[in-house]
Amino acid sequence: MVITKLAVGVGAIAFVLIIIMAVKPHGAAGPKTALSGIILGIAMLITALVVLPMLTRRPRPIPVYDAARYNLFRSSLDALSLGVGTQAPGLAVREVGFPDAWVEGYGARGVVAVSPGLLSMTLTDQEVEAIMAASLARMIDQADGAFLA
Repeated sequence: MVITKLAVGVGAIAFVLIIIMAVKPHGAAGPKTALSGIILGIAMLITALVVLPMLTRRPRPIPVYDAARYNLFRSSLDALSLGVGTQAPGLAVREVGFPDAWVEGYGARGVVAVSPGLLSMTLTDQEVEAIMAASLARMIDQADGAFLA
């Protein structure tokens, strides 16, 4: 965060200095020099605001979860999809700070996402099935039944 603020500050100062130099050219500078100074200043500001924060961004941590619990959720979703007569949607693990299940996208491209916190909870098979049934129902409802084919 400090590096980003420093980069924005340096970029803004450089932009102001280049604009001052462009407005008050020294020696044999003309309009072409002024325009190139403005373009260079804008490029430096964009670099400071966009590129540097992207380079200093930390990667998101990979969620840690028990594969056996994931397989329980996966098999429950597969069984429910078979019972409803639709193709099973994907199951993804997404990091959030609390136990939850939700739908991302809809139709054939939709995915049921669960948090590692939900996977680590001690839930019965019936509770897991109820959570997956609610998520599958949301997905079908969002697709207005077009998901069923």
